[in-house]
Amino acid sequence: MQQKQKCWTAEPDFVMKIRVVVLGAGFAGLELTAMLSEAIPDQLDLTLIDKSDSFHFGFSKLDIIFGLETPEAVHFPYKAINKPGVRFRQETITSIDPKKRVVATNRGTHESDVLVVALGADYDLKATPGLIEGGNEFYSFGGAEQLRKKLSSFTKGNAIVGVTSTPFKCPPAPSEAALMLHEYLKQHGTRDAVQITLVHPFGAPIPPSPAASRVLVHAFTERGIKFMPNHIVQALPKAGMFAEGAARVVGESLIAQVKGGEKPRPYSGAGSCYVEFGEEKVGRVDVDFFSGPTVKGEYLGASIDLAREKRDFAADRIKRWFGT
Repeated sequence: MQQKQKCWTAEPDFVMKIRVVVLGAGFAGLELTAMLSEAIPDQLDLTLIDKSDSFHFGFSKLDIIFGLETPEAVHFPYKAINKPGVRFRQETITSIDPKKRVVATNRGTHESDVLVVALGADYDLKATPGLIEGGNEFYSFGGAEQLRKKLSSFTKGNAIVGVTSTPFKCPPAPSEAALMLHEYLKQHGTRDAVQITLVHPFGAPIPPSPAASRVLVHAFTERGIKFMPNHIVQALPKAGMFAEGAARVVGESLIAQVKGGEKPRPYSGAGSCYVEFGEEKVGRVDVDFFSGPTVKGEYLGASIDLAREKRDFAADRIKRWFGT
């Protein structure tokens, strides 16, 4: 008598994972990490590397300078990231081999199937003679904290907000600093004793948006802020949202590679910048760099609603990127 053989099938007890190493945990690195974790969590083995231990939004540095927030309130520790398929490593990168897709750090090496470099830029303060000895900068967190301390004893004289080179990150930032300095001094009763001057390398505060520039220049005039266009600081005695947009295209490409599907279109160069006007009001500039023959910029007037939108934007990104 012939016996029937039973055939058994079993699901594989493992899933092939794509090894991704992301260098830099700023807007681009965090957005890419979140995208991949949400789209392919079971197929993802992602290592996120940054030399810092925490994230902060660029615009939060202005809040630090003028005492609107404490440093602790605007720092988000990377160790709190809770995303499937993701691990964070606080390490300093010493070398990158793009062909082998291997990264060396002060703590070892990391091999990858996909290597993403999103390290941003460092600042060369020595390039402007006298800046270190006699000036202040607020594009780094440490610089913002130092400036906050100095402002507490600044009661009279000349305050110059100047741009030392081009290109520079976040075109509205110098204008925001001048406007917020005006409000700070006014609240402390010392505004009349201080001349505020904004030295700007362009003919307008935000060249892609004439409407925003006109509003800003008018705001300077109203507040007695001297605006010096087409000048650049030579001696003394790119924005996070755009990096996020580029990261989205990288993420969509990787997801299409793993799950199958069409590759996304190239990054359009569109993004937004918030502009602090003081008095709890914020404006917004929407800029499109690449989709047309010229750069386009649209300005939304300063309002309390946009100030709320800015706060919601920050809260949304922290929840999305950190998974908390």
